[in-house]
Amino acid sequence: MPGHARRGYARCRFGQVHYREAAGCAEVPPLFCLHATAYSGRTFEPLMAELAPGRRVVALDTPGYGGSDFPPEGAAVADYAEALREALDDIAGTAVPVDLLGYHTGCSFAVEIAARHPARVRRIALSGIPFFPGPEREEWRRRLVHESRLTESLSQFEARWDYLVARRAPELPVEHAYANFVDELRAYPRESWAHRAIFESDLAPRLANVRAPTLVLDTDSPLSGPSRAAAALIPGARVVTVPGLPGAPLETGAPRLGAEIRRFLDS
Repeated sequence: MPGHARRGYARCRFGQVHYREAAGCAEVPPLFCLHATAYSGRTFEPLMAELAPGRRVVALDTPGYGGSDFPPEGAAVADYAEALREALDDIAGTAVPVDLLGYHTGCSFAVEIAARHPARVRRIALSGIPFFPGPEREEWRRRLVHESRLTESLSQFEARWDYLVARRAPELPVEHAYANFVDELRAYPRESWAHRAIFESDLAPRLANVRAPTLVLDTDSPLSGPSRAAAALIPGARVVTVPGLPGAPLETGAPRLGAEIRRFLDS
């Protein structure tokens, strides 16, 4: 399955959103996957292989990432979310309820869509929610939001190569790590625009307005605490701990995560 998903483009207010799709049972709501910054829907391919036999699974590239057109500078979380909602409407039609899976930044956009369009979203699964209401917010902002400027020197990419490829999780194939690096290059020097948007937004009111049944997957990552704090604000959210996953859990822990997500969506 990885590398063999059907690909296409959907329309949105910023132009086009690139997506990859794995066909599955048309009698259950399709699952739309929203990725972490600054990567692309490609990171969901191993998980799509686990889920697609029983349902249609579509991984969208956030505007400005992967193969999707860029939004204007300063786009807010609501702008990203509405563009993604327009794309999923274009793909699935407006009459079909959908399920959402958000990972890291994708959680913020999934929550925004679910809060703004409760009739549109049947169920929502979230992993690694970037919710920082306390003093740690500024520390996370400094870590994730930065100004980049394209120069002629290769040295500007050395730190990210070291982090993503040289120091990758041992279980992650070098080809996958390299693909993550290339995803960041495609967005550079605007790679942190989506991160900036989430730090300029207050996620708490949106979390409280989610009405769809919600699963929060705690993978014992640095976002474990924020995820649990966010889950406490979502009415009726269920937290499931999936311990012992190495780095890049979407790719290295796809069978275990897929089993939990399938159980939730089918319940």
